[in-house]
Amino acid sequence: MKKLSISIPVVTLIATMVLCICAIIYSRKQADPLLEYTYADRVVSPQQHDEFVDHLSQDQISLLWKAMKGETSEVPAEITSKILDKELLWESSHWITYPFKEFDYTDIVRACATDLDYPSKDAKYATTFELEHYICEKTFEKMWDQLTVEQREQVLKESGVSASKIAGYACLGGAAMLAATATSASLMGFAFYILAAKTIVVAAGAIFGATAATTITAVSVLAGPVGWCIAAVSAAAGLFLIGGKNEATTVAYIVQLHYFKVQAMNNSGIDIKRYLPKEEKQI
Repeated sequence: MKKLSISIPVVTLIATMVLCICAIIYSRKQADPLLEYTYADRVVSPQQHDEFVDHLSQDQISLLWKAMKGETSEVPAEITSKILDKELLWESSHWITYPFKEFDYTDIVRACATDLDYPSKDAKYATTFELEHYICEKTFEKMWDQLTVEQREQVLKESGVSASKIAGYACLGGAAMLAATATSASLMGFAFYILAAKTIVVAAGAIFGATAATTITAVSVLAGPVGWCIAAVSAAAGLFLIGGKNEATTVAYIVQLHYFKVQAMNNSGIDIKRYLPKEEKQI
C-alpha cells in the first residue's frame, strides 16, 4: 500500500486557505447585528427603514423618540417603528398636508437635504445614506459656528487631531472646517463622525451647563444622544437649519438614526468612505 505524499508547499497552501476561511467566518460572526439592515448602498424603502428601526435596542429607540420630543419627554412603554414613523411624518409635514401623506423615510430625508441646498437633480439618484451624511455635514457646520475657539480646540484635541493643526483648524468657520474634513485624511470617514458628535456634545454643554455636558459625554460618542442635543441647541440658540422647530426635530431624528448606522458599520470594520459621495471617495 503506497503512502500518500504531500509536498510542503501544498500543505502550506491548504493551511493558508483554511486560515483565510476561518478569518472570514470569524469576521462575519463579529459583524454588528444591525449591519444587515443598514442598506447603505441603496435608496431605502419604507419597509427597509422599519426593519432597521425594529432591530434597534430599546435605548436606541428611546433616543430616536427624544430626538423629536425632547430629552425629558416620557417614552411610550411599547414603541414600534410604526409609532416612530407616524411621529416623524407629523414632525416633517405641514398640518394641512399631513392627513394625505404616506410615510416614506427616504422622501423625508431627501426633502431635508434639498432644503439644505443639496442639488435636487442629484438627490433623486443619491442613496439614503449619502443624503443622511450630507445632513450630518450641514449640522456639523452650523454647530461648529456656535463654539468658541477654545471649545473648538477642546473638540479637536479629544478627536485625536494632530497638535500642530489644532490652532489652524480652530480658527476656521463652519463652512471652511467642513471643507477641511473632506481634504484631510485624519478627518475623513469615521473620524468625521467622531468630530461632529463631539462638536454637538460641546455645543449642548455650553448652553445647558456642566451637568448636561457630563451626562452627555458619559456615554459612547456614537451611541449617545446626538439627536436631542441637536434639537435642544437649535431651540435654545434659535439655530434652525431649515424652517422652524418641526424641521429641526426632523433633522435631529435623521442624524440620530444615521449615527446608529455608522456605529454598526464601524463595529463591523466597514470602511464608511465606500458609501460616501463619489467626490469624497476620490480625495
